[in-house]
Amino acid sequence: MEFKELLEKRFSSRTYTSRRVSEEAIEEILLAIESAPSAGNLQSYRVVIVRDVELRQKLAEASRNQLWMVKAPIHLVFFADIDQYQSKFAEHLIEVTPLQDATIAMAYAQLAAANLGLGTCWVASHAWDTAQEILELEGNLILAGILAVGYTNENQGKRKRRGPEHWAIEISIVEEEDEEDESVSDNGEMDV
Repeated sequence: MEFKELLEKRFSSRTYTSRRVSEEAIEEILLAIESAPSAGNLQSYRVVIVRDVELRQKLAEASRNQLWMVKAPIHLVFFADIDQYQSKFAEHLIEVTPLQDATIAMAYAQLAAANLGLGTCWVASHAWDTAQEILELEGNLILAGILAVGYTNENQGKRKRRGPEHWAIEISIVEEEDEEDESVSDNGEMDV
């Protein structure tokens, strides 16, 4: 599948069938996550694969009662791993960079799932204060988000999107030639 086609194919699905997601599909998604760029190549995130229906229920309730999530047979729960990040970068941008790493990994997972014909929905980090406890995880973690994954019968339809004219800004700096005052010689020194 061409990349542009993949981007057009991906959409947020909130309805899922009971069809099981294979181990091979999960493995392909994990390999895509592994290939995601990260600061210092630290991969400062954790991904929890949740199949258990009771845990999916608890995560859905903690995510502002988005109970449609329970129907997705897999939840991939992405956490920023602060300890992993600090193993190289100490305190520098600790509130931001590990979360960026985790969300990039989550985007790669979402595209990999779409490439496999799976539906996904990115659930914001509403459960940020409870997900680690629900999943009984140790460590210095921050929830980045939950990716609901499964097969869907939902049709995408035409998505209404704001175009680049609404969110892209171009800044161009044009250097003007100043012939009067100072110039730089070929060796990089100022001529006065």
